[in-house]
Parts: sequence; structure tokens; C-alpha cells
Amino acid sequence: MGYGLLGLLLIVLLVSALLKSVAVGGIGGVLLLILLVLLLTGRL
Repeated sequence: MGYGLLGLLLIVLLVSALLKSVAVGGIGGVLLLILLVLLLTGRL
């Protein structure tokens, strides 16, 4: 159950990061998103 809640929280954080990167626009946001994805895949 803990993993389910953690997964939901991570998804919400990723979505918010996506929206922020889109709002800011630029390569920085995209690189930050790629770093987040790499961190998540590395942990999983």
C-alpha cells in the first residue's frame, strides 16, 4: 500500500514538473525532466 501511495505522489510530482517546464519553456525544463525520469527509472 505504501508503494501505491508513493507512486501516486511521484506521478503528481512529475506532472507538476511537466507543467512547470512547459510554462517556463526552454531546454532547462526538458533537461530537468530527463534527470527526473532517469532518477525514477534508476530507483525502480
